[in-house]
Formats: sequence, structure tokens, C-alpha cells
Amino acid sequence: FFMFLTILFMITSIYFFELPYANKFLTPDESMALNRPCILFGYFDTHDVWHFLSSFGIFFMFLTTWYIDQ
Repeated sequence: FFMFLTILFMITSIYFFELPYANKFLTPDESMALNRPCILFGYFDTHDVWHFLSSFGIFFMFLTTWYIDQ
């Protein structure tokens, strides 16, 4: 079960990680045009969601390892 949750959270976090939200090779105004609207509670954007999902994925990876080690 923990391994399933690890895979689920990691795959969804990779999806949000790959969404372009900035480009350092553009001017600040052009890069700001890539910003996406907030999608979670009207406050968090896709980059923040990536942080949340990847942290849950790492947590469940830890629980998987801990459960196997017992």
C-alpha cells in the first residue's frame, strides 16, 4: 500500500515538475508571462503543488522502507 502511494505521489509530482512556470533565458517580463494562475486554494501555484506532492512521495518512500525493514 505504501509503495503504491509512493508511486502515485511521485508520478503526479513529476507531472507538476515538468510544467513550465519560468524561463531564465527570457527577460523578466517574458518569463512572468509563463506564470500560471494559482490552482490550490487560490494561493498555491503548480510549483508549490510539486513541492507538496514530492514531499508526500518521499514520506511514503520512507514508510515503505521502514515497513520492509521490520
